[in-house]
Amino acid sequence: MTGPERQSLDFCAEKEESASLLPTAATETIDLSSLFAGDFYSSGTFDLSAISSSIFGKLLDALPIPALLIDQSYQVGFANQSCAKISTNYRKIQGAPFADLVPLPNDAQRAQALSERTQGLIKKAFETRKPQVAEAILEIENKRIWARLHLRSVRIGMGRYVLLIIGDLTFEKKQLVLSQRHDEKYRKANYELGRRMDALAAEMRRLDDQLKLEMARSVLSRESLRQQQQKFDTLWNGVSSSLAVIGHAGFVERVNPKFGEMFGYDVADLANDTEWIFGLGQPRTKKAFHSVSDWVNALGGENDRGAINRTIEVRRRDGSANIVNLTAFRMVNEELLLIFEATH
Repeated sequence: MTGPERQSLDFCAEKEESASLLPTAATETIDLSSLFAGDFYSSGTFDLSAISSSIFGKLLDALPIPALLIDQSYQVGFANQSCAKISTNYRKIQGAPFADLVPLPNDAQRAQALSERTQGLIKKAFETRKPQVAEAILEIENKRIWARLHLRSVRIGMGRYVLLIIGDLTFEKKQLVLSQRHDEKYRKANYELGRRMDALAAEMRRLDDQLKLEMARSVLSRESLRQQQQKFDTLWNGVSSSLAVIGHAGFVERVNPKFGEMFGYDVADLANDTEWIFGLGQPRTKKAFHSVSDWVNALGGENDRGAINRTIEVRRRDGSANIVNLTAFRMVNEELLLIFEATH
């Protein structure tokens, strides 16, 4: 036996297992006649207004989830007591068309299409007498939920009805929306961080080029050179990012004050030591770096002037770990500039 077809009232087909109670071989209709005394449907039809006093009605009221009985005019003939979980005024929907429980969009064309699909869902359950599953927004007395609807054809005497079980998916849908919003927020933050890092790297290149040009023009004047160096130092010390320069021999030759604030190191602490930036959370294999190229290779870059961007773990001087964003690129003098930004 195949499972019911699951749809949304955007109707997306999917298969789901279903169990059946006393199904007929051809239609899978549930015959409930044996749960009622003969005088309930002596005329061959059944009055749903009397169901609450029947065994089946009491069974439906005992269910912990909302359930409806839909008659052949597609109206709600019975709503069990668990419908109060959706709205305490649930009894007002008895006698109303089921389609009225599905709120329609303002757009007339879309509203018409949704109304037809809703009617089609009930019609299909009656005509095929096969289990149906759909998802839709339901509204009962101004209270909306996102629901999964399980429909089964049932028979009482000569009358046929659709038993509709309502699963509340509202919490799951809200969690999904929150997760999607979080993913979008992270994507935007990551993009903004990348943009800022690109701008910072471009500015550092510009400052480096500008400083080199000005130093070349002032090569015959010690005072001029001193002033230019002072300018560079001011820029170096004033940058809000943590900076470190790797010299030609592969050692850290200079760090700015922000670097010391972020990690607690000065240049002397890092002499011939790379475990502060490599190896955390990995086997302790101390690596020797004898050139800028060794650093570039270890960071996963190519031996060109392209910027390297990655997220790394840095061991602070106090032994704690700090996850940071790193941008590295070769400067004009072939030294390597490392730019560290805190992650947010």
